Amino acid sequence: MTSNNAHAAGYYRSDVDGLRAVAVTSVVLFHASPSALPGGFLGVDIFFVISGYLIGTILLKELSAPKVSFWSFILGFYARRARRILPALFAVIVISLCLAWAILTREEMIFFSNSAAMAIAGVSNIQFWRYTDYFGPGSNEIPLLMTWSLGVEEQFYFIVPLLIFGLMRLGNKAVWIGISLIFAASLMASAWLSSRDPSFAYYMLPTRAWELAAGVLLALWHRTPGGAMTGTGKENIFATLGAVLLIISFIFIDEQMDIPGFVTLAPIAGTVLLIHFRDSWFNRRVLSFAPMVGVGLISYSWYLWHWPLMAFVRVASPFEPAIGTMLMIAVVSGGMGYLSWRYIEQPFRRPQGRPLFTIMRFGTAASVIVATAVTIRLADGAPERLPALAHKVDNFVITGRGECRLSAGELDLLADETCRPPGTSPAIALIGDSHASALGPGLKEYVTSRGYRLIQISKSACRPILGTGTTVPKYTGHAECVEFAERAISYAENDPSIELVILSGRWKDVDEDELGAFQSNLELTTGRLVSAGKSVLLVGDVPYFNVHGPKFLLASGMPMRASIARMNSVFAGEQSPEAEPLANIEPMMEEHAQNTDNVQFKSLRHVFCDREDNCSFSDERGLLFIDWHHLSLVGSKSVDWSELGLSTPGTQAIETAP
Repeated sequence: MTSNNAHAAGYYRSDVDGLRAVAVTSVVLFHASPSALPGGFLGVDIFFVISGYLIGTILLKELSAPKVSFWSFILGFYARRARRILPALFAVIVISLCLAWAILTREEMIFFSNSAAMAIAGVSNIQFWRYTDYFGPGSNEIPLLMTWSLGVEEQFYFIVPLLIFGLMRLGNKAVWIGISLIFAASLMASAWLSSRDPSFAYYMLPTRAWELAAGVLLALWHRTPGGAMTGTGKENIFATLGAVLLIISFIFIDEQMDIPGFVTLAPIAGTVLLIHFRDSWFNRRVLSFAPMVGVGLISYSWYLWHWPLMAFVRVASPFEPAIGTMLMIAVVSGGMGYLSWRYIEQPFRRPQGRPLFTIMRFGTAASVIVATAVTIRLADGAPERLPALAHKVDNFVITGRGECRLSAGELDLLADETCRPPGTSPAIALIGDSHASALGPGLKEYVTSRGYRLIQISKSACRPILGTGTTVPKYTGHAECVEFAERAISYAENDPSIELVILSGRWKDVDEDELGAFQSNLELTTGRLVSAGKSVLLVGDVPYFNVHGPKFLLASGMPMRASIARMNSVFAGEQSPEAEPLANIEPMMEEHAQNTDNVQFKSLRHVFCDREDNCSFSDERGLLFIDWHHLSLVGSKSVDWSELGLSTPGTQAIETAP
């Protein structure tokens, strides 16, 4: 991904720049419109192999000299890395900080300042692993998310020179064995974790190192006698195979698969073949085609610029940005990538004094940026820069999230007294996903006023129906959600104080061929609860809007957001807020309740929609939703729960059908 000093070391290959062009174009296109190139995100994997190959080639060449000083070798390497990586990165972060100042809310600014500091330190991938699913909801609104891959590379760069330097003292065979072990162990870890902890597998060096190691192994092969010779007459066949593997990967691999598991071997193998068979027709005529090479030269800067611009547009747009808007941003960011390459990257390519002084200068600049980011973080996101409207909207968003929700990777039911009040007095259990969590505050207010305890058990993206898994693929993992549902239902079954179990979730449409399975799982869930002596209330979903309520209001009070919204309307046309039709599984749930004893159904749609199904995301009290489909505190308190008939604890929990 980063620009390497191949020119200076005499290793420049125009076809590798052409391969970089393929990688960056696929990534940018995927980020502009994921459906246009489902596997476009694999461009980052191509970058990893290229980086491993070029860095390996340079390190091995330097270490082949008769006498190599450890400190001159290490300091020289890190100084070159700093000159290649940091100037453009610093520029992007500083400009992004200026845009963030004008666009982001207080909470958004806090997260941004954290990620800016960690990106400078080369560890932002750790932050994103802990807090952000790359393919999950909202990840495309994180301005510095693209720095995760730089973190992986920088961590690899920190380790591999030391490793190769040490192993070379034992001979070339030791280097082969060491890098091969890294490749094998990392690949196995990647395959094992990609289905068990997809976020860790995607972001972290232990599960990505094999892709960089593949490039280093190829560099090692090229250092062996005859290893770089490709005059076998079969170059065209193998290079074409490599190109086909990349094309197939871009088209048929998508975010639903276990990435970066064994399936990622296809693009990695394709990249290795194309780098190795450099004398092929494809490398000489396609990858070395001047426009391809030109795009490859600016690929690092283009990669850096495209994502923050797209993210800021998504952050500020009340409606989903039009494809035309995203393509325009892709082109504009390409232009900025060229300017960045020409006026920032190029001037810093030349050595500027001793390596130690170079490192110290960049360290000083990095410290200034980190200090600025930390200051903003300590200032709580600098809220004084925002208009009063932004504070009001921020408050709606913060208070509407609910307190009792497990995140990805969490399965132990929360024991906090807020979520599971202690005691043996009669209780009501609310089980579901983030929609249930958002529903909780209003329900809790009503339930506690009637003398009941409210036990809240919710987990993001996980339906409260046995065996149905997640509503958002790759967000938490199907198996994790299945386990959560089993634990939650079992808990409700076995707690004698629970009289009523309320099941709430994001009831999105289910494919026709899956409706039967969903109905069976629904019957299994309610059957177990009823058999345990519980009453069950199935709660319908809230409307799912095409507009983000808080962003809609912020666009009217923050000039930069308003300008971005107007720009998007040029491509999307005038848009008005509206809600999606009722999900196809809600009528099934209602019918099931009508035909099953001790099971009732409560619709929420009528709370926010009139008889003509015109739905509102706000009223005179303020925002009813904190995003596209999660209730705010005001929205939660808009739901009338008096139909539950909770007069005195211990009486029938549901007296009338809602």
